[in-house]
Amino acid sequence: MDSTFRAVMNAEHHHVAIRVQDMARMMTYYGTIMGLPYIRQVDDTQGPRQVWYQAVQLNRADGPADPTTGTMDHLAVSVLNIEEVVARLTEAGTELEAPIAHSDHPAIGLHVDNVFFRDPEGNRVELVQWVPLRR
Repeated sequence: MDSTFRAVMNAEHHHVAIRVQDMARMMTYYGTIMGLPYIRQVDDTQGPRQVWYQAVQLNRADGPADPTTGTMDHLAVSVLNIEEVVARLTEAGTELEAPIAHSDHPAIGLHVDNVFFRDPEGNRVELVQWVPLRR
């Protein structure tokens, strides 16, 4: 395997996703107190389900904290060459949770390609590639 291969990084978009028990409190902490720039959120009938700030994604935990899984949901790494990185991972034997997903987010003017997998120690990792929406 070629050791000179490099993922092309996108330093503007990356995050760690954590499971939270009190979404409102954590939104106040990261958004208001810490002042991280708000990006977007996904709601359901119970309110915010996922909220993204620059560098942090909050995922609402719908049950009690589980000490065996901790609070980290996944580490997201933003790249500009997702297809190449995925090819390299699968060539090395990494199993993907699903094929690369594709979705448009008109509210923020971006298209995203993303994929999830586990590193050798079982940590969940997401590769993300954001590109401007074609109009």
